[in-house]
Amino acid sequence: MSESTIKRIVKGHGLSNGNKMEGIKLKWVRFERHYPNDMWQIDGTELSNAKQLVIVEDDCSRYCLGAMIFDSLTTANMIEILEKCIAMHGKPREILTDNGHEFGGTWKDSQFDEWCNKQGIIHIRAGIHKATTLGKIGAIQ
Repeated sequence: MSESTIKRIVKGHGLSNGNKMEGIKLKWVRFERHYPNDMWQIDGTELSNAKQLVIVEDDCSRYCLGAMIFDSLTTANMIEILEKCIAMHGKPREILTDNGHEFGGTWKDSQFDEWCNKQGIIHIRAGIHKATTLGKIGAIQ
């Protein structure tokens, strides 16, 4: 039995008040930094050959600053690609990441955070279960 059939039966017998959010359009809050190098976004995705593609993108210009393929997503690999991007494009004020282990998860004193602090870069983490925060970079993956 499909999910929609179950919902229809439950609602039809008055066993549910329905979804309170049904019919309500959510308003997306868009953000964009005003200047290049204000904020970079970095994220990785698995390729069909089990390799990991990592992309760094400037939030203002949407310019792809760098892309590399790694065997795995590690903090050392993230730092490697960021150092190459910094050498080519200068240093960002902020870096936006997800909460992946390569970025220290939700720990504030991770190896990645220490590297950012030494560089004078503010590390911003996307909200937990907020995949749309990194949507710009996700669009080019």
